[in-house]
Amino acid sequence: MKQFAPTDRPLLHTKGEATPLAEPKIKTPKRTKSRRVGASLPTELYVRFKAHVARRGVTGEEAIIAAIEALLARD
Repeated sequence: MKQFAPTDRPLLHTKGEATPLAEPKIKTPKRTKSRRVGASLPTELYVRFKAHVARRGVTGEEAIIAAIEALLARD
């Protein structure tokens, strides 16, 4: 069995005292006076939507809001 040479660096943890890494924080949405709308899209439609948004230089949320407003304006 290969023996490792001791280093001059201090150990991060002593044997038997290691702690697990912190869990990643989940980003919580800003609390606004609004409601979220969600949908599951087929992959092809999702890719087309993302490409459309990228070409127009807007966010996906802005594009969805505009589409809903246009849909409701027809009524």
